[in-house]
Amino acid sequence: MELRWKQAPGRIKSVEGDGGARTFSGYMSTPARDRVGDIVRVEAFRETLANRKTAIPVLLNHDHDQVLGKIEPENFELREDGVFVKRGDVLPAGLVQRIDEVWSLMKFDALNAMSFGFKIEKSDRLADGGAHEWGPEGLDIQKLDLYEATIATVPANPGAELSQYSASSPIVKAIQTGLLEAMAPRIEAIEASILGDVQKALPRIVARAMAEIEAQKKELAEEEVLVRSMSLLERGIRDATRFDPGSPRGAEA
Repeated sequence: MELRWKQAPGRIKSVEGDGGARTFSGYMSTPARDRVGDIVRVEAFRETLANRKTAIPVLLNHDHDQVLGKIEPENFELREDGVFVKRGDVLPAGLVQRIDEVWSLMKFDALNAMSFGFKIEKSDRLADGGAHEWGPEGLDIQKLDLYEATIATVPANPGAELSQYSASSPIVKAIQTGLLEAMAPRIEAIEASILGDVQKALPRIVARAMAEIEAQKKELAEEEVLVRSMSLLERGIRDATRFDPGSPRGAEA
């Protein structure tokens, strides 16, 4: 059976952590009927969580290329009112810029819905056919295989108090634009100050570099004179060792 997902049937209740561990908690699923017309029973999760040996990955909007963190199987709690995540772990700050942005939205309470991806293992068609807001599915899901949890933006469960703001939403964009506009004069002043300092320092830097070049040239010239002197001295020593006093030339001397 194909992989399915529920879009934001739960809500994040708390977000904690800054520089160190970053964690969240909240409901991943509730047994309330969603806008698709489905009901996912709490008991549907029991076997998949009991058999799970590794952590459940936490994604952003069910995108497998955007892994935010993980939830250990023992951190799921099956309650009468839904599947509660006692602790979900988000990657530490500074590792992935996009995750830091998502974390900021979660702390701002602009991204606070939870969801999950799964395969149905047992279900029945609901008696009324499930002709609801988002489609005619209407399933009573009694057993499933859980594949991933997700931080989501689009709600499917009308009983969940969800915010539909994401990093690309008009509200968040307006906040970002306002901050950038407010900071623009200060950024321009800093850039101008840095440029001015560079322009002032440039002649000194060039003069110092030229002085170092001249010093190197002088040092090389002195080394060349020394080499030539040593060569002449060496030649004189060789000539002296070859001098024969008994030769006519030596007698003349």
